[in-house]
Amino acid sequence: MSTHKGQASVIDGAIKCGKIDVVLVGYNFSMGSELDAAIDRAKAAGIGVVAMKVMAEASAGPSRAIRPKRR
Repeated sequence: MSTHKGQASVIDGAIKCGKIDVVLVGYNFSMGSELDAAIDRAKAAGIGVVAMKVMAEASAGPSRAIRPKRR
């Protein structure tokens, strides 16, 4: 299952469903603890978690955002 919005509640729904074995979530250092707790619950339920967008909003310094190179 893949999710982009409302990720914590989607993860909880996957746990309750009992038929999902892996969730794909957007995750990076800027996410709040609500998502961390949901990932912990998924782990406890035996559901794998794969992170996407792990470098989103990364910063090279206080005012220099890292942007992907355009080809």
